[in-house]
Amino acid sequence: MVSHRTRLMSHWIQGVTVLLVAALTGVHGSQYVSVCYYTSWSAGANNNIRLPVEDIDPGICTHLVYAFANLDQYSMKLVAADARSEDPVGGNGRYTHFNKLKERNSNLHTLLSVGGENSALSDRFAHMASKTEWITKFARSSSEFLRKRGFDGLDIDWEYPNATTKHLYVKLLQGVRTEFDREAEETGRRRLLLTVAVAGGEEKILAGYDIRSITTHVDYIFLMAYDFFGSWSTVTGFNSPLKERSDPTFSKLYNVDHAVHVWVNGGVDKRKLVVGMTGAGASFVLNDTDDHAVGAPVKKGGGPPGTLYAQPGRLIYPEICLALNVNWKREWDEEQQVPFAYSGDNWVGYDDKQSVGLKAKYIIDQQLGGAMFWELSFDDPKGKYCEKGKFPLLNTIKKAFGLESGETPLTKNIDPDIVLMTKGKGSTTLYKTGFYTVISALVCICLCQWFMKL
Repeated sequence: MVSHRTRLMSHWIQGVTVLLVAALTGVHGSQYVSVCYYTSWSAGANNNIRLPVEDIDPGICTHLVYAFANLDQYSMKLVAADARSEDPVGGNGRYTHFNKLKERNSNLHTLLSVGGENSALSDRFAHMASKTEWITKFARSSSEFLRKRGFDGLDIDWEYPNATTKHLYVKLLQGVRTEFDREAEETGRRRLLLTVAVAGGEEKILAGYDIRSITTHVDYIFLMAYDFFGSWSTVTGFNSPLKERSDPTFSKLYNVDHAVHVWVNGGVDKRKLVVGMTGAGASFVLNDTDDHAVGAPVKKGGGPPGTLYAQPGRLIYPEICLALNVNWKREWDEEQQVPFAYSGDNWVGYDDKQSVGLKAKYIIDQQLGGAMFWELSFDDPKGKYCEKGKFPLLNTIKKAFGLESGETPLTKNIDPDIVLMTKGKGSTTLYKTGFYTVISALVCICLCQWFMKL
């Protein structure tokens, strides 16, 4: 008969072997994150694309990011943009309901984003980061603010640091990360996540980001790989093309692949680089209705507003679906791997399930961290307009990443030497990678086998 000691040692060997295989081969389960922004204005009562917090599918993304909070210019503290609806005295505001989504999905992570496309906030970030004591004050108040309201982390969307403020950006991230580390060690709680949203244009990247330094301080880098074409453009083009165009009149800088490689060549940790996508397309008015090719001349100012989002120069996916259901014609651009549609003098370049699926495949092929989506209401949350089910774009990403099984990707506090191995719901195993892990595992196996023979 097999002794109890032998059975016990056998289990130990099996366990250590699993760790050894994991150290050598990487992460078991899905490696990818699917990050979704939720905007406060999409919850507005008078918005045609209104998406109340309660209608968010808590399983559609691995991370939900609430946008945006503010940086108070006087106190240098993190504050709600609309305290009355988001963070009222006594709670039960939008923040509370947002974080209650985790009650329906224990694997979900929620973050609060501060900043956005706001030049005043950009100046405010620079001012705050100019003094160490102000950074410390911001970091500590942020930690308290997030914990009290149930968020799992902070997303900093500084648009954008430049050559003058480049060093301040790193200083800010270092200060916040140091405080988050200190708070976690002091309280014994899991460290708050720290993420950043960053530019996709090469000029902004090279001017404003010390890529190697940023990588050491944050958990994820959300690459805003869109807004490459818009109302400022003089010819038709795509908001977020995957690949470059061979036509020499088109810049080779403005596409997802180029943006990714600028960050990778700058020394980013690829596991932390999360590629941004959006449900908003770039719309235009053609000069000549007979010329609807990519690169056709257009009138300045972008296309007319749609019926839902109602913003000139932008049509969101539900609006495009409505147009395609009437008389717009869709065509596929094989070179840049994105679709466009047109009718009369109206033209839009956008993303749909096909192009989003190709971008997800690209992320997998490039071994990147995952996908980010701006923003939830730009998909078709209720399946009302596109007739492809609820959240058709995000479900395409979810399926491509293998997240349908409920497995959690490596989402908790990414450290260069730490990998999270997850399988099933809520089960997490932590292990160190590298030379010492392998050696330690081999030694354990040898000792266990020797002990079994005694």
